[in-house]
Amino acid sequence: MSVVLPMGIFLGTFLLQMWLSYDVSLFPLYILPVAAFSYTMGLPGAIFSVLLATGLWLVGNLLTGYQYQYDYSWVVYYNAGARGVVFAMVAVFILLFKHVVEQHRQRMEAMRALLNVCHGCGSLQGSDGRWVPFEQLSVPRSRPVCECPRCASVTAPQAKV
Repeated sequence: MSVVLPMGIFLGTFLLQMWLSYDVSLFPLYILPVAAFSYTMGLPGAIFSVLLATGLWLVGNLLTGYQYQYDYSWVVYYNAGARGVVFAMVAVFILLFKHVVEQHRQRMEAMRALLNVCHGCGSLQGSDGRWVPFEQLSVPRSRPVCECPRCASVTAPQAKV
């Protein structure tokens, strides 16, 4: 995904916010480019998009006269800060999600290095050289859990003295 699409969403949301004034909250639409920048560009994209989304939301509300809705002028800045925290939380969740996906992808590649797996259909090559479709593999229903000795010692029930 290029930078053009999230920037277009930022611009479109800002212009829509200016057109609709403060009657409609478009705050959730700013989350889309924050998520896109966070996923594609990592931490620098997350920081950039959180600051940009918070700044655009604040400027949009200041230009539409939203701050005059409150008794105190500082409330609009407090709201911008609260929205900035939400944008930052979304960015952190997206970064954590990306990290977990990358870990699983690396584990799958390590497993594929141990087994010959067809990337097209998922068939496995046996030790005799035959290719067996994944659906035809017979796995017993009561298959014992296979753990290394270190993990087995941690999960084994402790004997009462």
